[in-house]
Amino acid sequence: MPKYGLAFPEETFPHRLYFRDLVTKIYLFFSRQVIIWACTRAFLQNANFSIDDSHFVNATVTVGDGSQGLPEAAPFDAVLVSAAYTAVPAPLAAQLVEGGRLVQPVGPGGAEQVVLFERSEGDLLPRRTVADARFVRLVGTHGFAER
Repeated sequence: MPKYGLAFPEETFPHRLYFRDLVTKIYLFFSRQVIIWACTRAFLQNANFSIDDSHFVNATVTVGDGSQGLPEAAPFDAVLVSAAYTAVPAPLAAQLVEGGRLVQPVGPGGAEQVVLFERSEGDLLPRRTVADARFVRLVGTHGFAER
């Protein structure tokens, strides 16, 4: 079973919280291990993650700079980034296994293309555009500067 990393930004809209919680539970069901990281503890509390109540033992929840990924838990089979930046942060790409996939909204924040990337022969290659969307900006060391 694969190992996934899910990164959530601090800013979000209440109607998206349930969807993200649902998506997280789907990943938990089909994965060996899921690591969830968010910018702040407040986001995790606001998101009402009910992982502890779901009897999933394969989840780890952590707080940190999502643009840096989580090198101590790498490598990942897949990474799902839920905040926009103009390019994939190098640390996230480096934490994928060969053949690993990363999905990220690419753009300035507010008008992006969600792109599926795959790590092949050490490079991160775009495979296809999944959708046009609007996301908040990825803030962090390898993202946009703090506001």
